[in-house]
Amino acid sequence: NNAGGHTWSMEGTYQGKEVQNVAVCQTCHAGLDKFNRPAFGDYDGNGKVEGVKDEVVGLLKLLEAQLPKDPQTGAVLSYPIKPDNTTELQRQALWNYWVIANDGSKGRHNTAFAIQVLQRTYKQLTGKDVSGATIR
Repeated sequence: NNAGGHTWSMEGTYQGKEVQNVAVCQTCHAGLDKFNRPAFGDYDGNGKVEGVKDEVVGLLKLLEAQLPKDPQTGAVLSYPIKPDNTTELQRQALWNYWVIANDGSKGRHNTAFAIQVLQRTYKQLTGKDVSGATIR
C-alpha cells in the first residue's frame, strides 16, 4: 500500500504498475485518470501540448535559466538572498519561482495561477513573453 490510504502518497507502484490515487479528484474532474492531465495549450513554448505537470516543469526550467545562481553550486539561489547579491526584480522572481517549485503539485493545484505566475515572471525578467507559448 504505497499510494493512498495512510501513506499520504498520491502516486506509487503496485504490482509493478504505476498507480495514481485520483478518486477524490474525480468528484470535480469527471473522467480524470492521471494527475498529469492534458493542458489546454503549450505554455512552455516547446512546440508540444503536454500534461499540466510537464508544462509547468518546462516553465520552471525556462525561468531557472534567467535566475541568479549560487556561485558554489550553480543551483538557483535560495539562500542567502540579499540586496547585495540580487536586484529587487530578481528577489521577486526568486520568490515566485520557489512558491511554484516548492508547492509540490507542479501546477496540478491551481494550474492557471502557476502558469500565469511563471510566464509573467519570465516576461518581467526578459522583457518578452515565452517564445512560442500559449500565454495565459
